[in-house]
Amino acid sequence: CQFDYYLADQTNKKCYRCHDSCHTCTGADISQCITCSTSFGTPFMHKQQENGSTGFCKDSCQQEFYEESTNLCLKCATGCKYCGGQADNQCTECLSSFPYWHLQAEESTAGSCHKAKSTTGNCQFGYYLVTGTLCHAC
Repeated sequence: CQFDYYLADQTNKKCYRCHDSCHTCTGADISQCITCSTSFGTPFMHKQQENGSTGFCKDSCQQEFYEESTNLCLKCATGCKYCGGQADNQCTECLSSFPYWHLQAEESTAGSCHKAKSTTGNCQFGYYLVTGTLCHAC
């Protein structure tokens, strides 16, 4: 099949159109892009894992993703709204469902995000609540 199309029926050799945001794909769904369409204005590939074969395309890295390399966005760790990498201690902002931001040091700009611990307080073991939802290491 030519670009913007995928082989859907091998027996009858039928090609179908990819989602508009895809340049090459494995199916018609937005999450089945192999490469992104720059002409559609969606050059940023979003993958759940770096070695994943397909993903979805957008005009920039979306919330819960970070730019790993040129036009490649990878999923942040659980709880991160924004991050600088995939590790759980690279969150720069937390999702509202994981509001407690844990920093190793006061001058840190990245940390991990956690839900409240009702039995042990709001911060994880080894951290104390500084203010609001900010936790520092003891």
